[in-house]
Amino acid sequence: MLMMPTIIAAVLGVGGPAVAPAALEIHASLSGYNLLWPTPRCCAFALRLNAGGELTITLEREEGPSISSSRLSADDVASLRRVLEQARFFRLPSAVGSMPIDGDEHRMQVRLGNKSHAVTLYDWPDNWNDAPYLSKQELECTRRAHAVWSALRALVKDPRATVP
Repeated sequence: MLMMPTIIAAVLGVGGPAVAPAALEIHASLSGYNLLWPTPRCCAFALRLNAGGELTITLEREEGPSISSSRLSADDVASLRRVLEQARFFRLPSAVGSMPIDGDEHRMQVRLGNKSHAVTLYDWPDNWNDAPYLSKQELECTRRAHAVWSALRALVKDPRATVP
């Protein structure tokens, strides 16, 4: 009878050594035909988060690239992990959303431990309740990919970057 609590503790992961979470790396970018100068929409960008939490963002500007670097807190990295998990990112198809002519491409590539997956989000509805051009499954996948994109886009703090 004394073995039962030990087995439960082992299954729940309590009482033993803490296991470090798998390394998380993210590459994301926003590109599009109408994001290049001289358009007022700004800007194409690339985002890179390495396994150490270092974040580098490169904005493509008329006068040349603008690069900023920072380090995410452990809480911010944990929040990104939760968004990826809730969105079931690794189960998303590689292309999501409707593809308008000359539309933007929101690319996300995530490596978590030994898993890696890339998703391109093309467009999402202005009104999530009125998108008859998407099937229920397409809408659900678009919503999940958009949740991840929104979390990544929120990391781009430069006020010159105005495109969602």
